[in-house]
Amino acid sequence: MEKQKILIADDSEMNRALLIDILEEQYDVAEAENGVEAISLLSRHRTDYSRPAPNF
Repeated sequence: MEKQKILIADDSEMNRALLIDILEEQYDVAEAENGVEAISLLSRHRTDYSRPAPNF
């Protein structure tokens, strides 16, 4: 089964490294240093990071 993708955006390299360490076994993790970089990544890979609709 393919891992779900998750994007971590934080200006602190230490925070990103910690979150990646925690999440990388369960998720395909990408990282961004700031919001502008995160939006750029999302716009280039929009379908990779689409959130499923809530199941009510």
